[in-house]
Amino acid sequence: MVDYYYAEFFLDPDEARFADVVEGTVDALLGTGCRFRTIALPREEDRDSAPWGWSAAGGLERLREICEEITSEGLIEKRRLISFPPSGGHIVFSFDFDFDAGRSEEIRQAEEASGSPCTDLSLSFSFSPQQTTGRHTMMTLKFWEDFVLRGGYEAIHAENMRKVINILKLITKNISPYFGVMNSEKQTDPDRSFDLLKRGLLPEGNEYVYVGHTLTGLLNVDNLTDSGRRVVVLPDASVIIEFTDRWGGLSPLED
Repeated sequence: MVDYYYAEFFLDPDEARFADVVEGTVDALLGTGCRFRTIALPREEDRDSAPWGWSAAGGLERLREICEEITSEGLIEKRRLISFPPSGGHIVFSFDFDFDAGRSEEIRQAEEASGSPCTDLSLSFSFSPQQTTGRHTMMTLKFWEDFVLRGGYEAIHAENMRKVINILKLITKNISPYFGVMNSEKQTDPDRSFDLLKRGLLPEGNEYVYVGHTLTGLLNVDNLTDSGRRVVVLPDASVIIEFTDRWGGLSPLED
């Protein structure tokens, strides 16, 4: 079974229209060299319940139209939409990751077993209407951790992570999330991490944390830098903090 790596970013639905979040994220992926591959539909037995006559036909253009329709008509909150594409679907892109040539047969076998290429990036969105935990829109990007970020030469994996971070930099520029985390799937716990940040504590336990410009006042960026942590301050004053040294001192944050 393939292990995945997740990047999860959170937005205020009162400040960011759902359709604009989807549009901005898709544009960022296309603008950084990702290629649209397909829309992965829900399981066959779930498709009849997918709203708005959902279909993969029409690809990205139809997806944009549906997303604009449900946003304009207020259906996200009215119908308590919890995922987009509906019923657990994904927008799938391919990307030119680097791989260890000596692992090509293992990669082929893993692709055959999983039914998906190791070059996939899967994109999805969700909306939480819960007032108790905070209404939010979440953008999730996932990709293979195996072979992309581990299982070969450290320099190759660090370079792949650098490419992913560059993609995420453009995504955050386009959609302005207030918080985000990047982790292996077994480690990710964004709710706990955000709770730590709100209390003025470092959200450690993550490999990378993104803090939007509206929340950087909860951090002391100078102290972070002085402590030796790698921190990148983006043009809008948001920051990405690195909490890992998994690639032997090679930092994907360093261009």
